Amino acid sequence: AFGNVSSMPNGTSMFVVAPLDGSDTTAYTVPEFFFIHTVNTFVDAKSGEIVIDLTTAKSNPLVGSGVDIDAIRNKTQLNEQDHMVVKRFRLDPSDGSSTVETISDPAMSTDFIKPNPRVNGLEYCYYWADVWDYVEGIWGSMAVVKQDLCSGDVEQGRTFWHRAGWFPSEPTMVPSDTEGAEEDE
Repeated sequence: AFGNVSSMPNGTSMFVVAPLDGSDTTAYTVPEFFFIHTVNTFVDAKSGEIVIDLTTAKSNPLVGSGVDIDAIRNKTQLNEQDHMVVKRFRLDPSDGSSTVETISDPAMSTDFIKPNPRVNGLEYCYYWADVWDYVEGIWGSMAVVKQDLCSGDVEQGRTFWHRAGWFPSEPTMVPSDTEGAEEDE
C-alpha cells in the first residue's frame, strides 16, 4: 500500500488548515518528512500558533529495511535505517509561516508516544515513549523516555528507564485521579 510513496513533490510536505467556520484553508509548506504517529496538537496561547508534534522520518518507514526481515538481520542495513524523531511544527496563522524543531534525541529512534490523555489538544509538558538505540551499537537496545518539554532545555529534560535485555512495549500514561494532580502524576 505504501510502496509507491517514496518522496514528496519538490522535497516538501504540507499541512493544510481548514477552519471550522468554513472560511478559506491555509497551506503551510515544511521540509519533506514522513510520519506515523501524532503526539499532540494545540494552539499556543501566547503566540496563537498552531503546534503539531509528530514522530517523523526522512524516508517512508513503512517500506524498505525497517520492515524487511532480511534487512533487519543485516547489521549494515539495520544501522542505515532512518531514526524516527519527534518534531514540533509551528504554523503561524498571522503570516502563513512555519517553523520546525526536533524535540527528541536524533541519535535514538523515538516512537509509540503517549502524553497524559488529560492534555489531548491542550498545551502540555510531558510525553512518554519507546526509544531504540539507547545504548549505541547494541542492537535492540531499548528504553522508555519521559520527555519534559517545559524545562527550557529539551536535552536536559529527558529521563530514561532501561534494563539490559529488556524490550519495553508501548508505554501508557495512567493519570492520577487526584484532583489538582500534576500533569506527570
